[in-house]
Amino acid sequence: MDRAARILTPLLPAIPLVLVLDRLVLGPTLWSRFVEVRHDVGSILANVFLLQDNAVIRGMGTVLGADLNRRSLGSAAPWWTVRYEWWIYVAFGGTVALVLWGAGRRAARLALALLTAFAMLSVVGFAAGGNFLGLGWLIGFAYAWWEDRLSARRTLHLVTFAGGLALIGITLAISAGSVYSVPVVLGTGLVLMTAHRLWEPAPASRSRAAATFLAKYSYSLYLIHFSVLVWMASVLPHLSGFGLLVPGFIIANVASWIWWWLTEARSPDLRRRLRSRLGF
Repeated sequence: MDRAARILTPLLPAIPLVLVLDRLVLGPTLWSRFVEVRHDVGSILANVFLLQDNAVIRGMGTVLGADLNRRSLGSAAPWWTVRYEWWIYVAFGGTVALVLWGAGRRAARLALALLTAFAMLSVVGFAAGGNFLGLGWLIGFAYAWWEDRLSARRTLHLVTFAGGLALIGITLAISAGSVYSVPVVLGTGLVLMTAHRLWEPAPASRSRAAATFLAKYSYSLYLIHFSVLVWMASVLPHLSGFGLLVPGFIIANVASWIWWWLTEARSPDLRRRLRSRLGF
């Protein structure tokens, strides 16, 4: 429920926003030099239910001899990663729930088992195709597990730091044969964050407030920044390079904060309502 409220509150309203503005800005041909813009019903439904580029559905299409696979919606090319993370959350939470769930409610337990299996196959199937984004999720999970202990330290602890380095070594070894840089980047970031926690004092309240402010709308920024750049490049085709990047950076951040305020900021209230209605 936490993840559903957090992910879907800004995502679902963004779908009609992207569809409308794509039509207005890109014109009836929906042409962009950056991305193939798809507005078909299948792509819309796949993005609503977070089923775009799903390994299970792709396999079903192969068996049936039909093209069932869908990916990005319109100019929102990065949304496929949201789908991937969503099924990671479902697979993780479903597995934990099945382990902790006692006797009774067989029908509900079976339904959860089927959903968890679908989520697992979706994640593993995508990773089998050579994408290691799931490894990046595991790295983040490991750091979150460690973070409370690291933040309490003010001096270098050799064992803790060695553990961080070992984790990075494993990450680099796994990703060495991959063209994807996500695990390497996240692994390097983990080392830097660990070193910062071990050697530096807690950040000043002003720095913490700035980081909290930026973190608030970071997901909304991820959802709409690419579309903003595509729209700007269409309206102002003479812009390129830093001439497009700098104003695009500013406009995307301002628009994302507004979108956060309109949608994502309401997700805690939605989460409380869901918990209350379902008895949690």
